[in-house]
Amino acid sequence: MAAIIPASILGLRGQCVKSLSWDEAAGELVAHCRRDGRFVPVDHRTGARGTVNRRLRRRVRDLPLWGRAVTLEIEYCQLKIGAADRRMERLDFVDPGGGYTHRFCRFVCQL
Repeated sequence: MAAIIPASILGLRGQCVKSLSWDEAAGELVAHCRRDGRFVPVDHRTGARGTVNRRLRRRVRDLPLWGRAVTLEIEYCQLKIGAADRRMERLDFVDPGGGYTHRFCRFVCQL
């Protein structure tokens, strides 16, 4: 039986955690997320709405859990703005192109 963990629990606005797995080779916990369709994607620069051109996936590091490294595999959208512009959607918990969540960066800075 699968359970979907809502974003409000983990602070991942616009994402739902579908499953958790253990990556033996990397020694890390991987949270597989999918985009929550209830949230309208907006451009990360201007905040303008656009149409979804395609969906992409990437991995970002998050806070360790139980002393183990955690990686989030997130799904996000590339938006079509106007006739020729293609831009990535805004995600509140990670910078565009960043490999770390904001809370992981704060954690490292406070060490």
